[in-house]
Amino acid sequence: MVYVNGGRIKTTTALPTANAPNAIPFKDGAICVGPGVAPRSWLAGIGYGTNGRICIDTTGLAITAYLGGLGFTSTGALACDTTGAVVGSVRGIPMTAQGRICIETPTP
Repeated sequence: MVYVNGGRIKTTTALPTANAPNAIPFKDGAICVGPGVAPRSWLAGIGYGTNGRICIDTTGLAITAYLGGLGFTSTGALACDTTGAVVGSVRGIPMTAQGRICIETPTP
């Protein structure tokens, strides 16, 4: 993963051009995410859209479940935050005090 802006994860809404061995989709060193995209398939509990991007929520929907220490919303999206402070980590992933993954605002 690429960390920027005080420890946040670098993200993009672009379509992936490569996948890491753990199925994380990448393009140009950024993780490919789909804000508001509905999950169509899951791998290790993480929802992916039809386009191969990880489904995320940055609107502040309530976290309704945890899997492996990561928060998920009722839509099945990973709970993320683009402005909250990094206060700790789960498996090396920066987290807010509310249990959301700290990401930079996704670039196109």
